[in-house]
Amino acid sequence: MNVHGRLFQAAMWRDYAMQWDNSFSRSWVREILQVSRDECLRRARINVYLAKRLNRVNSEPEKESK
Repeated sequence: MNVHGRLFQAAMWRDYAMQWDNSFSRSWVREILQVSRDECLRRARINVYLAKRLNRVNSEPEKESK
């Protein structure tokens, strides 16, 4: 997955975590996704970390072989 995909996933998981504050959406997240708010936030943080890592790897100059 590329950087944009990881950031998209992070945004989606963050949105799911925010839905725990809404009583109607909370039941959907809890019953359909079966994921806690903490787990949603954890997955969002992981995806942000992976996006940063991918961005760092992609921006490093390639080493010249001698």
